[in-house]
Amino acid sequence: MLIYAKYRFVITDNGIGMKKEYLEHIFEPFSRQENSVTNRVQGTGLRMAITKNIVDMMSGIIQIESEEGIGSTSEVIFEDCAPHSRY
Repeated sequence: MLIYAKYRFVITDNGIGMKKEYLEHIFEPFSRQENSVTNRVQGTGLRMAITKNIVDMMSGIIQIESEEGIGSTSEVIFEDCAPHSRY
């Protein structure tokens, strides 16, 4: 018998959002969108690169949608199909 599991995590915010041009670079290490808000916030720009690396190691999928001035939605999906044995 096979056991199938699918885990889907969706995180939505109504923050400052991101420009569509920046979304192409969001998973690059040390990448940060430059604007008056982000320039005042400290950080290295590694969070999304690390997240993508972890999701990839777990054979998952990560997708980001964002609209500047509206907010962002992040979706992470993990699927697993494994044999199940009864003891």
